[in-house]
Amino acid sequence: MNVDELNALERYLEIWMFNIRSAKVIQHKAYKLLEEKLLWAPLKLSYLTDADNDSRDPGTEEQGKSISNSSNL
Repeated sequence: MNVDELNALERYLEIWMFNIRSAKVIQHKAYKLLEEKLLWAPLKLSYLTDADNDSRDPGTEEQGKSISNSSNL
């Protein structure tokens, strides 16, 4: 191999390494986003159901009962 071929090979390897690193970063961000959604989804759901049964607001208490009754049907 001559110097020009080695330089071309080095360039292609640098591009390949950049693409691999970019893919890893994208996968890591997607994994973190999915992990965050999975971790926070139950908490958001419990927060919403707790808000439906809030004893400080009689309207929400009735709303919570109607949701509970409709789910038993």
